[in-house]
Amino acid sequence: MKIVYKLLLYFATLSFIIILVSSASYYFLMQKAIEKRISEHLISLSEVKEKEVNEFFRHNTKHLEFYAFEDYLIDYLSDFHAENSSYLNKEEEIKQEQEIVSKLANILKFSEFSELDLITHEGIIDFSTGKGERGKAN
Repeated sequence: MKIVYKLLLYFATLSFIIILVSSASYYFLMQKAIEKRISEHLISLSEVKEKEVNEFFRHNTKHLEFYAFEDYLIDYLSDFHAENSSYLNKEEEIKQEQEIVSKLANILKFSEFSELDLITHEGIIDFSTGKGERGKAN
């Protein structure tokens, strides 16, 4: 084999190896750059969503605090749902609960909430403005 062909084969092989190595290195650099960009985008998106959720809870906490300090609701809960309550008149409880559900349903029409539930520490819905929710495990 002539030296010209040997040199041509040598340079062709060397060029192929250089192109292969540089292509592989650019591939991995681009892969890392894309992963970094996606990660940054997801982080910024999660921060925006976190702000939205925090704003939702901050705004709606004011509404819930308003409901929590209503005298009729406090009286109902202290009469029928206090741990030391000895008041066991079921008919009176049902009547008062229906009045409260009606009042709260009217208030909820003008708020961002569709229903309001009071949940016991065991996770059972004790009081609800939604029909058929009472007694369900949450």
